[in-house]
Amino acid sequence: MPAPNNPTIMVAMVCMIFSIAFFNFFGISVTKKMSAAHRMVLDSVRTIIVWIVGLGAFGEKFSILQFVGFLILISGTLVYNVIFRVPTFDYTAFDSPDAEPPVLAGRKKINAAITDRDYLRADKVQNDLANLGDQRYVQRNIRFGSSGAGGSIQEPLLGSDVHRID
Repeated sequence: MPAPNNPTIMVAMVCMIFSIAFFNFFGISVTKKMSAAHRMVLDSVRTIIVWIVGLGAFGEKFSILQFVGFLILISGTLVYNVIFRVPTFDYTAFDSPDAEPPVLAGRKKINAAITDRDYLRADKVQNDLANLGDQRYVQRNIRFGSSGAGGSIQEPLLGSDVHRID
């Protein structure tokens, strides 16, 4: 496909690429720092900003039907993500979740410690899991180099096999 000859189209394409890249980057950042529910609400706010810019800058006509649709979108997002609570709905599942079994909680903690490369914390959690009777997480050797001559360290990882990193 040949490149367009119109420089305005090229500038618009480059701006669109950067806009999408920044939108995705900030969306992932919001999800990491807060939650996916916050990201969905901010995505809805983006919709109204685009609509307002269209009304003000590009002379679009105001439509009461679009406005009502936007209100339905926002209210549905707020209710679905339990940010706004409807008085007649039952929210007991969100208010009092069942206690997590200690082994499952320990497995989540050890996975987080391994991901953070905090091996002292992972070792402590591993010992706690062993005391609970869970032998799924055991020490395993990791050898560096193709012949194993590069060294060997022990890290708390899932499994009991020897894994070679080349």
